[in-house]
Amino acid sequence: MGVTALWPLLELIATVVSATAPTRGLADEVVGLDMSVLIHAALEAPDAALELVLGNPAPAAALARVRNAVDWLTAHCKGVVCVFDGAPRPEKRAEEAQRKQRREDATRKARDAYRKSKNDPALRQLLREAVSITPEFKRECVYTVVELGLRPIMAPFEADGQLAWLYERGHASLIVTNDGDLLALGCRVLRIEPARPFMFMDGAPRIYDLGLAVARMPATQPDGPDLTWLLGNYGKDAASTVQLLLVWAALSGCDFNHRSDGKGKGFKWIGPAAACRVLQYLGSHSGKASEWTAQQVVAALRAAEYRSKAAALAALPSDAVQQIEAVFAAFREQPVLQDVLERDETGLIGPLCGGSYSDLPRSAWHSVQLPAASTG
Repeated sequence: MGVTALWPLLELIATVVSATAPTRGLADEVVGLDMSVLIHAALEAPDAALELVLGNPAPAAALARVRNAVDWLTAHCKGVVCVFDGAPRPEKRAEEAQRKQRREDATRKARDAYRKSKNDPALRQLLREAVSITPEFKRECVYTVVELGLRPIMAPFEADGQLAWLYERGHASLIVTNDGDLLALGCRVLRIEPARPFMFMDGAPRIYDLGLAVARMPATQPDGPDLTWLLGNYGKDAASTVQLLLVWAALSGCDFNHRSDGKGKGFKWIGPAAACRVLQYLGSHSGKASEWTAQQVVAALRAAEYRSKAAALAALPSDAVQQIEAVFAAFREQPVLQDVLERDETGLIGPLCGGSYSDLPRSAWHSVQLPAASTG
């Protein structure tokens, strides 16, 4: 999920906070909660995953975990805004079909393994691979949010764009998720850790704040890949930070640039070290990061020095500029509810970057049927 290698390369901007400490706690935060990430984490617990595999679409134990997490955030934060995924994104249809097939295969294998031996060591991993969010469980989570006195917001498509919109408009000061796309879009993020997704309730949540890059970047350029150093030098305003990270996403990989051979994301032979070299070249030769273009990125791929350069250029697709532009658009032009939580809310849907799709004549979203406006 999200952008390749983003979390480990931004560890320097992460801060462990105490939920109860008055100076470093969460009491002043209005959090935007990525409900799909939270729901998936709750369903991945072995007891819940087994119930799903055996035919229960809404395991009570998983619902209790979701309720406890939302309740905990409500108790420790100034406010909570719960955002659910809407429809699948059209450009991910092929990937979603593959994921669905993998889940179905894992479900079948998990059932077979459970029948043969409840202690099969492979069963736990198969259960994790089989997890999917059922309509029944999603509906129960919506009811739970309402019962807790909160308003559920259904994004037109994926929740990350809607959460980024709420963050940009000041309706949320912190996003709770494990989706690196929210970091790439410039949000402060309290991360739901994959290995311990409910760790934030144990009193040790970690917040990733891109605004700390300048203060925390290494004094000298590290030998290995280091996004904090790059952000500290070339991402000194919000727009530059986001554009730098979107270039990173286009080069190293994200959910919107799978390779044509189906063997990974991003450009072939461009790993974290090479991507950092290209970004450094851009920062030194192409002006302010907020103004970097796809053409400049391809030029930097050809001009920068990095170990895999010969192989990378040999594999560089002829439509590399268009592929990079498509990644930028996938992030910036995704549909969001543009006046949600505003006083005169109408359910207006438009691009995350603002304005309307009539302002973006080349947008791929012109060919997509958007959900009907609703004030829900």
